[in-house]
Amino acid sequence: MKIIWMPQALEKVELIGDYIAESNPLNAMQFIAELFNHTESLLEIAPESGRFVPFITPTDLREIIYGSYRIIYRYSEECETISILIVHSSYQNITSENWNK
Repeated sequence: MKIIWMPQALEKVELIGDYIAESNPLNAMQFIAELFNHTESLLEIAPESGRFVPFITPTDLREIIYGSYRIIYRYSEECETISILIVHSSYQNITSENWNK
C-alpha cells in the first residue's frame, strides 16, 4: 500500500509551513514532519479508521485530524492507495464547492 499526495494537498501544507515559519522556522519544519508522520500512520493502522467527512459528497472521503487540521483522503482498496486530497483548517467550514477533489 502507498500514500499519494495530490498537488493541492502539498500546496496547502507548504502554505501552512510558510505561515508557521514567519514566527518560528524550526517549528514549521517540525510541524510538517509530524504531519507527514501522522499521515504515514494510516499505513500501519487500517486506512478505514478515519471518519467519513460529514456533509461532503462524494461520501467515500475520510479524514484524520492532526492538530487543528483535517487531512482528507480517499482509500482505494482495489489500487491499494491512500490519496491525500487536501489539508484543511478545522476552524473553517469545508464543503464540496470550496475545494477541488
